[in-house]
Amino acid sequence: MDSPPKVKVCVGCKQNIKDRKYYRNGKGTHQWHPHCFRCHACSLPITEFLMHENHPYHRLCHRERHLRCGVCENLIPLNSDGTVLYSLHPISLQRSCPKHEDDGTPRCCGCARIKPRNTIYYLLNDGRHQCLECRDTAITEADQCEALFLEIQKEFDLKFQEKKFLIHFVEKTEFLKVSEHILLSGKPPEVTAIKILSGLPRLRTGLTMVRTMMGAWLEVKCCRIRNMSPQVKIDMSQVLAHMWLEFVMNSGSDFEKKLGNFYQRRIESDSGEGFRLGRKAVLKHGLRQTLDHIAMTGSLPLVD
Repeated sequence: MDSPPKVKVCVGCKQNIKDRKYYRNGKGTHQWHPHCFRCHACSLPITEFLMHENHPYHRLCHRERHLRCGVCENLIPLNSDGTVLYSLHPISLQRSCPKHEDDGTPRCCGCARIKPRNTIYYLLNDGRHQCLECRDTAITEADQCEALFLEIQKEFDLKFQEKKFLIHFVEKTEFLKVSEHILLSGKPPEVTAIKILSGLPRLRTGLTMVRTMMGAWLEVKCCRIRNMSPQVKIDMSQVLAHMWLEFVMNSGSDFEKKLGNFYQRRIESDSGEGFRLGRKAVLKHGLRQTLDHIAMTGSLPLVD
């Protein structure tokens, strides 16, 4: 037995559409009577249109509503061919004119969002800027940094020597003075200090700290292995950083979850096959067994 024809309901007036002539969106999920088919912005009748989130717009109305720069609040300029090119912030989804990428407009040192007009950003002592969302969880004091270090060390069992070492929690100027942020001395080497940049949100600080601690662990534990590929150290630092984000971000605010997802995607896109093999090794053998194997051989355990 044939099923009765599906009733079409007009999105505009919520009444059934009985006439053969009607408008619909590309997927056929929204329909309108001809007299109800109006611009979602100005409510005037519309013939030439484009759809945005299943709503019809005049092209100019769409540009006015959806293509304003989130930084300067001006309309994002058209290219010579009539198209619009804009930058999209991956966390806030803020659209901005491409010119703001390099025109000196302040950018948050935590999430990289360009500062919108009339929005307050916190100014750090070393000249960096910080949005208020990143400021909410920023690690700004040395005791906060040390507490985070102990939390990470406990979570991943990353104690690599008995002798204590310093955590230099420094501003940008001091941080950039040297390229190496793990300070070593002696043979076999011992870590004397690590440098951590101050003022970043907790997720970003933890991300940096995990990478630094993993690097320090490998420097100490693998010091007797000749010709160990530096890429193994980079890959395992990325693996542990990814694990750290999985561990902490879901217990945070919505903003922290978005920030954590952004950092995870960036790790995944920036890393190569070694990172993926490192993750597989940890999933198959566990972190401790994977690290012990690297300490003995200088390479990742087999995962096939």
